[in-house]
Formats: sequence, C-alpha cells, structure tokens
Amino acid sequence: MKVKILILCSLIFSSEYTYSQWNKKREKNKTKLVLSNGERKRFDHNFFEALKQKHLENYEDALVLFEKCIKTDPNAAAPLYEAAKIYKNLNQSNQALEYSLKAYKLDEGNETYAYLCARLLSKQKKYHQAKDIYKSLTKTNKKSEIYFYELADIYILSSDFKGAIKTYNELEIIIGINKMLSLQKHKIYMQILDVESGNNELLRLAEEFPEDTDVLEILAEGYLLNNEKEKAFEIFKKISNIDKDNGRVYLMLYDYYKSIGENEKAFEELARAFESSSLSVDGKIPILVSYLNLLQDSSYKAQAFYLCRKIVQAHPLDPKSYAVFGDLLYEDRQLDSAEVYYNEVLKIDKSKPQIWTQLIFVNAERNEYDKVLNITEEALLYFPTNAVFYYFNGISLLRKKQYTTSINIFNQGIEYVFDNNILLNEFYNSLAECYNETKEYESSDSLFELSIKINPSNPTVLNNYSYYLSLRGVDLEKAKEMSFNSNLLEPNNGTFQDTYAWILYKLQQYDEALSWIVKAFENGSSESPVVLEHYGDILYRLNKKNEAFEKWEQAKAFGKGSELLEKKIREKKLYE
Repeated sequence: MKVKILILCSLIFSSEYTYSQWNKKREKNKTKLVLSNGERKRFDHNFFEALKQKHLENYEDALVLFEKCIKTDPNAAAPLYEAAKIYKNLNQSNQALEYSLKAYKLDEGNETYAYLCARLLSKQKKYHQAKDIYKSLTKTNKKSEIYFYELADIYILSSDFKGAIKTYNELEIIIGINKMLSLQKHKIYMQILDVESGNNELLRLAEEFPEDTDVLEILAEGYLLNNEKEKAFEIFKKISNIDKDNGRVYLMLYDYYKSIGENEKAFEELARAFESSSLSVDGKIPILVSYLNLLQDSSYKAQAFYLCRKIVQAHPLDPKSYAVFGDLLYEDRQLDSAEVYYNEVLKIDKSKPQIWTQLIFVNAERNEYDKVLNITEEALLYFPTNAVFYYFNGISLLRKKQYTTSINIFNQGIEYVFDNNILLNEFYNSLAECYNETKEYESSDSLFELSIKINPSNPTVLNNYSYYLSLRGVDLEKAKEMSFNSNLLEPNNGTFQDTYAWILYKLQQYDEALSWIVKAFENGSSESPVVLEHYGDILYRLNKKNEAFEKWEQAKAFGKGSELLEKKIREKKLYE
C-alpha cells in the first residue's frame, strides 16, 4: 500500500511540475487573471484530486474535476492539457483536439502542449496546422530528432515529398549523415521515380559506411532499376568480398552472369548461394523446382543434384531441404534414393501429409505393398481422416488377399472423401474388386455400376466388370458392350482384347473370338497363362484340337492357369 501511495505521489508531483510551469508562464501574461485565496485553494485542490483520479483510471471523475479547474481559471493551460490526454485515451479524438488546441494557444511555448496538439492534428489529417506546430518544435528543440521525423511524415502524408526531403536534410545538418535518414530519403526518391538522386543518396551513405552491406545491396538494386547492370555487378562483387556468406548477393551475381550468357560462371555463383546458410531454404527451393522439367538433359540433371546436396549440407535440420531432394529423385525415377530422403523428412517432421503420400507412391510404384501397409498404418495415427491413406491401406490389404479387412478399411475411408470424384471412383472400384473376391456379387455389381455412372469412360473398370460377368456367365450382352467400349477407349491392349474374346467365346461366337484372342496374343499377352488357356479353349471349340493342346501346354509352362488346366492337358479334353 505504501508503494502504491509513493508511486501516486510521484505521478502527482510530475504533473505538479507541469502546473507550476504553466503558472510561471502565466505570470508573464499581461492579462493575467488574479485568483482569490479561496479560488486558489479550490483550484489546487480540484487539480491535484483530478490528477489522483486520472492515475487511478477514474477518468470520468477526473474530467469533472478538471472542468471545475477550467471554470475557476479559464486561462490555466494545465487542466486543459490533462483533459485532452484523457479524451485521447478514451478515443474521443474531437474533444481531445479541442482541449489540446486551447492549452496550446494559452501556452505556445510549452513543448509538451505543442507536441500533443501536433499529433492530434496529424491524426485528424489536419496536416497544414500540424506542420506549422512541428516546424516550430524543430526550430526550438533541434536535438529532438522525433520532431523532424514526424514533420517529414506530415509532408509525405500530404504528398509534399520535397518538403520531407528538406526536413531530413535539416536534421542531417544537425546529426550528420545517418543511415535511417538516408534510407528514408532514398525511399522518397524512388517513390517519385528520381532514381538518380536516390542512388546518389546511397553513394553518400556508402562512402560514410563502406562496410555496410545492406546499403550496398540497396544501391546495387537501384542501379539495376536504372538498367545500369555493370555498376550493380561491381557493387555485388564488393559485397561478396565483404560478406562471404551472403547468399542473396550470389543469387544476384548468378542472375547477372546468366543475363550476359556466361552460364558456367552463373552456375558457380548459384552454387555459392546454395552453400550459404544465410539464404533461406525457401529462397532456394523455387530454383530447384525449376529443374524438375529439365532432368532429361544430363548437364541440368547433374546441376540439380549437385545443388540438392548443397542445400542439405547448408540446412541439415530443415525438412524442406530433404523434401525437395526427394522430389527431384522421384521425378528422375530414382525411387530407392527418393525413399531415403522422404524418410529423413519424417525423422524431423511428421506433420506434412504430402510427404507421407510421396513415400506411399514410391513404394506402391515398386509394388512394395508390405511397406505401403506399414506406412499407411503409421500415417493414419497422425491423420485419421485422410482418405488417401485409407485407400492405400485398403489396397495393400487387397494385394495381400485380406479381403474382409480391406472392405472394412475402404468403408471407413470413403466417409472422408469430399469433392473428389476421382478418389471416390477408386474406392468404388476397389470395394467392387473385394466383394467380387468374397463372392458378394450383388454388392460388387452395384459398386461397379456406381463407378461407371461417375466415369463411363474408364476402360479398366469396363474391362474388369465385363470380365467378372463373363466368368459368372451373366449379363453377357451387357458385358460384351462394356468390353467392346473398353477396347475402343484403349486399342491394342492385350488384356482388354482377351476379355472381349472370352465374352465372345461364352456367347459361342467362336470365329470372332479367335480373331480377338489372336490380337491379344500379338499385343503383349503371348506369355500370359490365362490368355494362352483361353486361346486353347477357343481352338478346341473350333475343332483345332492339336493346336488347342499346344496352347494349354504353353499356358502351363508360363505359370498357373485355371484349376481345370491340368485336367485338360491330362485328358486332352475341354472342361469348363
């Protein structure tokens, strides 16, 4: 409690000093108002009580007391000033300015009153009046730099840029060449498109501070804006000698050499930029991304991977450095190496779903579905609503023939598919495959139908659905139409041609079936045990039995055919 009272007293006496200054000034006023002893006591009591209430943040009570002071002595500036400050704190700008102006007019020589008044005028965009007060303050208080800076701001706000520069120059005479001042003047010169004057200002500053690379960088950029590339180049070279880890400067030198066709030197500077830890990863990544479409060129490819190694060395704890390296390796089909770098990202940061996705793609493309299963299981711990992770988890289980579990995963994941028909279609197709394997044909067929409704031009879905129908011997005409369409959409696909041949066989259209199975045989299916067995069955129906036996033997040699293949070969007879 004593501490609080002491603080309060110190604040009151601080304000009392303001009051006593006013009192001394008023004594010089020829038309001074003489207060009686009672009025003096009443004024003093109300004034100090008002200060007390103000410091206790009882603003309404304080204003009432200050108003009593003003009524007692209308020529007293101090209560007007104190009331203005309260109105300012209450965001009542009009009242604040009104009282502040009155206080200032009563005591124009008071720096504190003048400064508050100037700021309030500026806030209300009354720049002409504010400017006059600030000018007065700069003349009487030349050591107060803030008045010069705020006067310059007034000139800028009123679009009088020459006035602002003149003000900065006046301050410069007092304090000497100053970085902040010169940069402010340079900024104004650039705003009014006086590039030459802006550069000259920086030259003066550079002469005063020859080792200041920030100034030199701005100067070099100014030369570039003025299309003075050679001058800019010399400045950048100077900076690189002063600050050997300045990555931004090496990038500027890279751009310069590239613009004049010196590509070897350009890459040397680019490599130095990538070695620099001062240049952020975010500043380097766009450059590496630009190489993604150039990897077919061996020289660009070598550059890209050299820079990748440099970015990892310069930023070993930043996951983005490993991610971009992984992306370039993935694009170059170096899948094993890409996997290593994506795993490095996850060691540092597991919060980016796109990295998990890339790691899944890498392993799926290598048919490493055991790994895909493990990755998706872990990814789903961090992202339990990510539909893509559910999808690949389900696909992995499907590949392992865990159909029931796969169905459960797909049904969970499909709930998180929003506004993505492509992914939704993949879920439908995969579920349809699973239900077909579990012989839940009604569910399988309905899902295939949904998939075709979303995308009637998906040749793989048309082929698979029609093939499954043919195996069951149902809706063969519908199967024939879908299979024919899949072949129109993707001609010369041996698998699709085999399906169509098999449907024709089921429809007992053997001659036409033979012509299509021959196409399949010629389009990459000559070593498929399924196609070879179908080929033999068709030949058998056409009474070309010796050729049929030959195809069945070939089917056995190339792998596993149907469950009846061994019996067909052994008994030299067709079984269905």
